[in-house]
Amino acid sequence: MKHHIFISLRITIVLLVITCGIYPAVVWGIGQLLFPRQANGSLIKRNGRVVGSELIGQNFASDRYFHPRPSAANFDGTASTGSNLGPASKKLRDAISDFVAKYPDTKPANGIPADAVTASGSGLDPHISPENALAQSARVARAIANTGRGDDPLSNGRKVPRYFRRAESQRAPVESRFAGRTQTALTFVECSNAQAHRNRCLLRGRCCSLLSDGLRRHTHSLAEYVKCIDRDDWEGVAELMLSSANKLARIGADFLICPDNTIHQALPYAEPRSPLPWLHIAEVVAGNAIDRGFRRLGIMGTRWLVKSEVYPDKLTARGLEYVRPNNEEREEISRIIMEELVYGVFQPEAAGYFQQVISRMKAEGCDAVVLGCTEIPLIMNDANSPLPVLDSTRLLSRAALRRATQDAAA
Repeated sequence: MKHHIFISLRITIVLLVITCGIYPAVVWGIGQLLFPRQANGSLIKRNGRVVGSELIGQNFASDRYFHPRPSAANFDGTASTGSNLGPASKKLRDAISDFVAKYPDTKPANGIPADAVTASGSGLDPHISPENALAQSARVARAIANTGRGDDPLSNGRKVPRYFRRAESQRAPVESRFAGRTQTALTFVECSNAQAHRNRCLLRGRCCSLLSDGLRRHTHSLAEYVKCIDRDDWEGVAELMLSSANKLARIGADFLICPDNTIHQALPYAEPRSPLPWLHIAEVVAGNAIDRGFRRLGIMGTRWLVKSEVYPDKLTARGLEYVRPNNEEREEISRIIMEELVYGVFQPEAAGYFQQVISRMKAEGCDAVVLGCTEIPLIMNDANSPLPVLDSTRLLSRAALRRATQDAAA
């Protein structure tokens, strides 16, 4: 009897070691080695912070986002559950009727997609059907198109600059000034759709007939750039820039500009192999600062930019002094840019924080501030900044226009 008990205990211990120790460790190790992102929950990160998972739906209510299907678990990742209500349940029918009544989009001709008004079995499914996405697309497009237009909630009733209107008002004098000149191809190497939109607004109307066929642009996705930037791979960023540069050169570009301040860190790697010359954004800003009599500049931008030498090198070369945000300010400014402004989220608190940092720079002797990010001018301008602003994107666009017109005149 004792012999059999001993054998049973030994088998139990061996199986416990194998099933509770060795097997989980082997599976975990294989997962970490071959599929680390999936093994750790398919987490989504923004600016180094976890904001969600690809496997868990979130309750997006803003018109700017595609809405998920309803959740029986109230989108609680710790309480995955479906509903135990059957097709004959009045409670289920009432809940679906309520979802139908509150449906925010135009009802499709073939009916509301089922996944728009019914929960998934887990209550956390992040996926929606193509039909559901298509039904929501018009609302999302309208919301994104209206971003930054109309009344500015950050400026007590002041109007946000409407670049299309401004360009339209300048169309006639610019057309007459450049009528009959040979066109020069002005080209953008961009890093995000926000930059692409703003650049076209700043230049397309201003250039009119001069650039009606000569404004060319190419951009890889922002996600591709951020992957390289996050791992400090500036040579990888340069390869993306060169890829765009080569494409633009093949379709007739004469010179290149990049409205993204941050990725100018990769320009030293890109320029030696570039098929065309570049206008450097920091050189343009430095020249404008000198023309306007500024001597000490604050630098605002992503944490990658402000810790770099993109601006310090160019400013120092022109005899200008500069002040950077401190470490805490860099992280918060970068968070606002990458987690709010890039997604079209404009909060009064964000503008207030920028004003606070700029005020500190003013106290340290700065007489102007560089808006060294395409998105910052969406909430900051001369009207609400404690210091005169140097909008790097606008200045680069104007410098590109001058160069294009000079080349055309020559």
